[in-house]
Amino acid sequence: MKKNKLFLLITVFFLLGKIQAQQQVVFQIYQSDSLIANAGENFSLFPGNTSIIGGTPTAVGGDEPYYYNWTPSVFLDDTTVSNPIATPLETITYVVSLHDANHCSSRDSVLVTVDSSSGIFDLSNENDKIPYAFYSSENNAIKIIHPFPEDFTVLIADISGKTLFYQFFPKKNKSELNIPAHNLPQTIIVNISGKEKSYSYKILKN
Repeated sequence: MKKNKLFLLITVFFLLGKIQAQQQVVFQIYQSDSLIANAGENFSLFPGNTSIIGGTPTAVGGDEPYYYNWTPSVFLDDTTVSNPIATPLETITYVVSLHDANHCSSRDSVLVTVDSSSGIFDLSNENDKIPYAFYSSENNAIKIIHPFPEDFTVLIADISGKTLFYQFFPKKNKSELNIPAHNLPQTIIVNISGKEKSYSYKILKN
């Protein structure tokens, strides 16, 4: 962690009989950057879908180790990790309380809006188009179908929140993508994010 170095110069005067002496002592003080919590950007998903919350990273500055506490605990798989998996059934605001080794603290929040619409990818209605991801056993790949007219990103993580794949795709890219799944674990989380909305899916390779 980056630390700021401060120098403190102390001048001490003392008398030895009739002789006045002067001694200078220099101390080096190391001070860490301020601790900052990052709960991530607000996003939307459909009921029952999953998404990884938290920043990249969730903790900045301070001194490791970091200690996390996410509240409320409802719909979260773990409240003590940096990037828990959320499966909300209703709109909810999560707050992360962060502490470091020096007992410094910081808080941040993220709003997860649950879209109550059906979530069906309907090609007959432009307004109902949403991205979708699933596992294709035919070519052992994660197939992503997206209707985004703008730039978007794809993030794949394991169930612990560790990022396994991340890529930016320009809006002129093909509407169907195949991401090789040979090196991916059995259970993954796929997040597809456009300009205004984010969609997450928990996928089992079978």
